[in-house]
Amino acid sequence: MADDEPKKAMATTVGGMTQVVGPIAREDQELLDRAVECFGDFDKALEWLRTPNAALRGLAPVKVATDPEGRQAILDELGRIEHGIFA
Repeated sequence: MADDEPKKAMATTVGGMTQVVGPIAREDQELLDRAVECFGDFDKALEWLRTPNAALRGLAPVKVATDPEGRQAILDELGRIEHGIFA
């Protein structure tokens, strides 16, 4: 892996609890924290982040979180979900 390539975080399930292991970028941690806040559950947040979403051009949030515009689109969608606004 090149030095300038971002390190990937991994999730593991132990005893029914999913945990992120390994390094995670600050921006990714902020998205994960916001998703957990929105869904009230770590596993539900991870599932949502990995599932294709029509509001994100049919892509999973983790696929569009690679740039500031994508991260903002994810935060906007989480806000809509939290307020019960579905497209």
